[in-house]
Amino acid sequence: MPNKNIVKYCCINIKGGIRKNNQDNFFVQNRYRKTNEPDIDLIYSGKFCSADNEIIAVYDGMGGEYCGEIASLIAASETIKYNNNNDSGEFLLRNLCNYLNFQVCGYAQKNNISCMGTTAAIIKFEKSQIFICNLGDSRIYRIRQGSIKQISKDHILESFTMGKPPLTQFLGMPVNEAEIEPYIATGEYVSGDRYLLCSDGITDMLSDDDILKIVFNAEDVNSGAKELVSQALQNGGTDNITAILCEANNTKSNNFFKIVRNLLKPKNNAGGC
Repeated sequence: MPNKNIVKYCCINIKGGIRKNNQDNFFVQNRYRKTNEPDIDLIYSGKFCSADNEIIAVYDGMGGEYCGEIASLIAASETIKYNNNNDSGEFLLRNLCNYLNFQVCGYAQKNNISCMGTTAAIIKFEKSQIFICNLGDSRIYRIRQGSIKQISKDHILESFTMGKPPLTQFLGMPVNEAEIEPYIATGEYVSGDRYLLCSDGITDMLSDDDILKIVFNAEDVNSGAKELVSQALQNGGTDNITAILCEANNTKSNNFFKIVRNLLKPKNNAGGC
């Protein structure tokens, strides 16, 4: 009988210290920020079995006034239709991205909105594999045995030199103007691995080394997620902040990560998947 992989998570979504409204949203175990809770700091934690085929996601909305907030809400609320689905990860994630893009574009067209979109950072936990997917600059990191690795891909205009570069991929790209091309990768379960999905409210305020030190040294995902948000706020908190910190453990080796954390010193490990 195969061992079970249990995923524990903590999700925090806050407005931050400067922005007037919260354009971030998230999806975890069918929860997301609803329209009746726009100014409330949200925190969810829990766990699930890898065989449940759960999707976890962060969406960072873009657009004037409340357009970004609506775009990320559409993406988060519509993700539920693809959650707990047995379809293979890559196939499902491509279909999910196309569907969410269609929904955001449809709302924009119906309401004559010319500038509206949202990033997407998504993990699908399956029974024996993990699939990641992203559009835009919301990131996914893997923290393993004292090292950190960005396993998502930033979709930005690299030649841009003034200020923050514009995105080259996001949800809300009209199909008659450009084709969405989500970055998708897969990996295996390693007991004790921690995964961070976050909006740029985290990555603009914290370096990869900062993230590594906080996540690797945290006793659990709850304390790690809270410390990430706390440090981002202390460093300015100039944007909305969403962080989902997960830890995957095999039921037969739950103490593995704690043992390794006490033996290793953190180091930065840049590179691809």
